[in-house]
Amino acid sequence: MARVKDYHSSEYEILLSEYAACKRQLRSKEEALHILKGQLDSCLKHNQELQDHTTQLRSQLVKYLAILPSQDLSKERESFILQLEEAQEKIVELERELQAARDEKEDTMSERDYLSSKCSNLLKNLEEQHKVKPPSQEALEAAMEENRLRQTMH
Repeated sequence: MARVKDYHSSEYEILLSEYAACKRQLRSKEEALHILKGQLDSCLKHNQELQDHTTQLRSQLVKYLAILPSQDLSKERESFILQLEEAQEKIVELERELQAARDEKEDTMSERDYLSSKCSNLLKNLEEQHKVKPPSQEALEAAMEENRLRQTMH
């Protein structure tokens, strides 16, 4: 009888430990998503600024073309074309970075969903083993701390 109780207690501690690890991973993924969202917003803002700058350059080019004498026209035109090409290259690079950030966000969200599901399954296992409501977060953390203290004492 004592062996069965020790076995269930040990299995319970393992489940508690796995549950706590999943919760930490889940929190970590949520923080990563928050950071990625900030980076994504920053990329979108920077991309919009570059597009606005490109539009301004094109507008200025049209104005300069209308007022420049024909001999200066080719030099100014080349300069504006180079600026437009540089702006376009920056936009392409930002679009790549934006896609990479979106991909990373999607991967992180998938992993977060997996961890959330795993936490739910662990809680169900705990409920089934003890046929009672799962312990509160505080009780879980206290049990984990007690377990850590036991392990450091041995």
